[in-house]
Amino acid sequence: LSWLFQDVPILIANVLIDAREWLVKRLKPEGVIVVAGVLASEFGTIQRAYQALGLRQIARRVEKEWCSGTFVGPKYAGIPKWPKKP
Repeated sequence: LSWLFQDVPILIANVLIDAREWLVKRLKPEGVIVVAGVLASEFGTIQRAYQALGLRQIARRVEKEWCSGTFVGPKYAGIPKWPKKP
């Protein structure tokens, strides 16, 4: 069944990119957006797209080929990044 799901992460990345303006418009100033289930190789594109809309990435986790990230809205965009786990 792996052939059935091989394009799903790319689909997820495309949906997150396409929906970014819709999501950010509905985000409260103190809001947080967490994206997960994204291929690490695709995450940079999502990161740049969300940061271009004024969000700030405060956390990122990579496990094997998968990546997740946490972005904050404008109210918290000036806070320091969370420390990395040892």
